[in-house]
This record gives sequence, C-alpha cells and structure tokens, in this order.
Amino acid sequence: MAGKAIAIKKYIVRLSSEEREQLSGFIRSGKRSAQLLTKARILLKADVSETGEGWSDGKIAEALDTSVANIERTRRQLVEEGVRATLTRKYNSNSAPPEFSTAWLKPS
Repeated sequence: MAGKAIAIKKYIVRLSSEEREQLSGFIRSGKRSAQLLTKARILLKADVSETGEGWSDGKIAEALDTSVANIERTRRQLVEEGVRATLTRKYNSNSAPPEFSTAWLKPS
C-alpha cells in the first residue's frame, strides 16, 4: 500500500433516490448535449449513497473518456449549486442569446 495514495474527497456526491431517478431519465431521454449527459453519468458513477456506485475519479475518467478535472468540477458544482444547476448549460453574456445561437440548425 506504500505506492498508492488515497485521496480524500472534499466534494462528496450523495444522491437521493429521486435525484438518481431524475439523472437516469435525463440520460435515457438523450435529448441534451453530450457535455450535460456526461455530467449526469459522472454524478451517477460518483454517488456514494446506498444505491450509488461510488467509483473513483480515475475510474470514472477512464470509463467516460473525460478528464479527472472535469469530474472534480462536476462534483464541486453539485455540492455547491445542486443537481439542477449542474445539468443546466451556462451561457456567456457576451455571446449570442441561446435562441439565436442554434438558428442555423433549424430546417427552413
């Protein structure tokens, strides 16, 4: 055990059964950006509640092909702001409003 460092997490993900259900439904619908779906998957894998998987950040990063930093940011955002804020895209006020930014995608 000398070569293995055990990291103590500052931001622990503990989801209620309702939050787990909400995240699973969010993923099943598949109607969100890949970024938000990845965040939902991160939260489900990082959950240490009774029904959670409690994976390490390294294992989650490998499984979801993302960075450990992204997992740490997602954990922090959940703890500080809640599930809803974590799964809501934030828009830069200097960029085009959301209703106009995807106008070119709509068929004419």
